[in-house]
Amino acid sequence: MQFGEQIRDLRKRRGLSQERFAQELHVTRQAVSNWENDKNLPDLETLIAMSGTFHVSLDELILGEDMRTMKTNDLVAGGNSTIGPEAGGQTASEGMGGATACPDAGAPAMTDIARKLINDSSETRRAHDNKVTTLIGAFLLVMGFFCFFARANSVEYVDAQGFLHESFWLVPVGYLFLLAGVVVFACVGVRTIRAAVSKKKDR
Repeated sequence: MQFGEQIRDLRKRRGLSQERFAQELHVTRQAVSNWENDKNLPDLETLIAMSGTFHVSLDELILGEDMRTMKTNDLVAGGNSTIGPEAGGQTASEGMGGATACPDAGAPAMTDIARKLINDSSETRRAHDNKVTTLIGAFLLVMGFFCFFARANSVEYVDAQGFLHESFWLVPVGYLFLLAGVVVFACVGVRTIRAAVSKKKDR
């Protein structure tokens, strides 16, 4: 079941109009309409509010009908884990030749809302990483310009032994800082472009 169908089913089971449903969640009626028509998806904060307001677990909202079916099957299996004495007292696994079920066989498929939450988490982490990397790149560039500034304002002199003292090393160090800063910004740009292309392909 798609998330839009889940929302519509949840709303109708409680006998609410889209407007009343929206008022309960403090959103607009258009937002509810977009959810039900799969034009948009709510954020995590709205999902939590929906769970608390309508007493629906988050796993049902995120994983959908498959989660409810899986829970029901688990309860049934838990109550019938053995075959009675009439059948020779064999356990279910023994009756199947000792085979064990694959744990992934009943795993629910990922819904749109689950995929959205994962993508939002990845985008948030990526944005944080880009922010930190950008600050590092800016710091490197500032250090590079500072080296050139210090070199331009340094005083050159000749000591009593005739040796010239000058801060010539500031120039190559400044270039190294600038190069490192440019490389960092280039990495951020490439990462941003790749993320945008990947997001566009997913759509």
